[in-house]
Amino acid sequence: MRVKQIWDFVPLPSKTKLVWDRLTFSKLTTAYIIFSLLHFGVQIGLQIRAFTINASAATLLYNIAVEGDATNNSFPAIDPPSIRMCAVILTNLNTDNCTTVYDGIPNTYNRVYNLTAEALADAAPPAASSSASSTPAVSSTSNPLSFVNASVSATPTSASASASTSSTGNVSVVVVTDIITASAATTTATASASASSAAASGKSKRSGPQAHVRVISANQTTQVNITGMGYDDYPLLLSKTCMWSLNWPVSILDNTKREDLVFITFQFWVLGMSAVALLNESIPHIIASLLTHVLATGWSGYQIYRTAQFRLDFDNYITHGACAGVPSLLPTYWQSRANAEIPILALNAAALVLSCILTWKLVKLFGWQTFKRVGASLTINRVYKLVLVLSITLQLSLFFMGVTVTLFLDQLFNGWAGHLAWYSEVYKVMFVITGVLLIPWITAGWFSVRREHRLGMIAFFGLSVWYLGGWGVMFLSTTFRWTFVTWEFFSIMSSASVFLTLLSFVMGVICRYNFGKGLLRYLNAQEPLPGDDFVPITSAGDIEKVAFPSNEKPVPTFSATFGSGSEVPVPSQMFKPSPQLGPRFFNSSAEPFESRPNSNSSSPISPPMAALTRTPSNSSYQSGATAIPTKRDSGRSFGSLNSYYDYSSGSNHARQDSETNTIGSKRWVIE
Repeated sequence: MRVKQIWDFVPLPSKTKLVWDRLTFSKLTTAYIIFSLLHFGVQIGLQIRAFTINASAATLLYNIAVEGDATNNSFPAIDPPSIRMCAVILTNLNTDNCTTVYDGIPNTYNRVYNLTAEALADAAPPAASSSASSTPAVSSTSNPLSFVNASVSATPTSASASASTSSTGNVSVVVVTDIITASAATTTATASASASSAAASGKSKRSGPQAHVRVISANQTTQVNITGMGYDDYPLLLSKTCMWSLNWPVSILDNTKREDLVFITFQFWVLGMSAVALLNESIPHIIASLLTHVLATGWSGYQIYRTAQFRLDFDNYITHGACAGVPSLLPTYWQSRANAEIPILALNAAALVLSCILTWKLVKLFGWQTFKRVGASLTINRVYKLVLVLSITLQLSLFFMGVTVTLFLDQLFNGWAGHLAWYSEVYKVMFVITGVLLIPWITAGWFSVRREHRLGMIAFFGLSVWYLGGWGVMFLSTTFRWTFVTWEFFSIMSSASVFLTLLSFVMGVICRYNFGKGLLRYLNAQEPLPGDDFVPITSAGDIEKVAFPSNEKPVPTFSATFGSGSEVPVPSQMFKPSPQLGPRFFNSSAEPFESRPNSNSSSPISPPMAALTRTPSNSSYQSGATAIPTKRDSGRSFGSLNSYYDYSSGSNHARQDSETNTIGSKRWVIE
């Protein structure tokens, strides 16, 4: 007994058995659902791994910036070759008025903490720390660190008191033992200032088991012990320029985390759509799933390129720029990210090839079901194909529209956009309403076009105009435009959603124009009757199931030309007796329903006299009533020379082709 037959004896609900029967309907459907499950499981594991790598890197850099009092409500912006922190967004998206935290000149105040050298400095006389000859004094006008401190104080949330009250340009370093014993008050003040800065910015300190930062001192430089991303309690001395510049890679990594979450959600969506396609025998679901595999493969390849580009920018602005003098703050991130992204691309490419094969076969299988449903009418098939195209665009639009709405809502609630947008609350309400209306939108479009509901189509058109109009109005917001310009993933998703929504609107208008052409009657032919609670379950051995004609052989047709030998013979149905006789069904000896033409019940019009036929003899002619037709076979024309036609059942009149000209024969001429 096979596993499929066990469910016939297990007391499960009928709908559960129906789902199982649909998923295991054939070897093809079983292979498709197994492929979908395996691809889903592996992709989820790889995407979660990529997400955790980004989360660890973002947490590490963010903790360094927070502990160094280098965060506020402003957001970072790249203005090559500098990094700026902007408190407001101008209408022209210009960043010239933003505060410069890194001016493009490599910073020389960062270094690895050397315990031996700092111990020797601690053994020097106390006066040496304030002597101009014992420490490298730098004027406030020429020291980039002083410029950073002055710039930071102009931002909405000022930096910590310990960092801004330094009146000298000296780079002071405090030994660990002195900090623990004599400088406890300074450390406490720094921590309190950091907490107040974080509270003012509305951000909570991130915590992660793979990234830990412990502040030892804070003045012109801050000593931090880094644990995570390849470091284990590694001491570094970082300048304020470096710490403020870290806000830029943190924003990039935060957006990459959001992208990873989108692709994790995408895997659930593809799996659900594949299952629904098998349950409903839906060609639109199958094709939409294939298109999403194409998009996923293309984006995973492009993501590898973006990671490589981000590494170049990170090395240029951070490793060899604002944080120059210390090793890379993300030494193992790039390799770990590549170890997750490359398998994702390889798996997506392999899944795309396999999905193309399975989709092609499933479309053939489900296409035969569609043919049986709507028939062979060219008009109905043309109308139904337009409905299928609309269904595909609706499903793709739903995903991209949902992603666009969710990403911007996350920026409003958790990102800097919620603090800087002028009408933040209005945007939140509008996007929440738009997200809620997505379900009625796709429901109205999906069912109204199949059931020809005119009011439902009006609702579908209205919701489409709502989304398209709202998306256009949002470009009046500088926050939305800045997010659209600086975040490539968001711009692609939002543009794709608008394009697909517009395409759905156009296809909806075309389908609405086709209302009343007979599609509803064909689609409802197999609909269950109202009040029918019986759930039909198709058995595996359905003797009435018709297989889809194979493309390997031509579809049988009634052609006038036939083959010979092993080829298709002449169909005997073409040479049956005259149709004036009644149907005999399977009993050839049964009396016909209609009498012969010469009977009393026949038409009063008498038939013509029997025609004369020509015999092979050159001089002998006889009537069709006594003539015995001779059948000739030239062996060259199978369809014409080996056949004769009965024109009258009562006269045995036959036509014989004459291929050889008989000299001296008499030809009949009908006048």
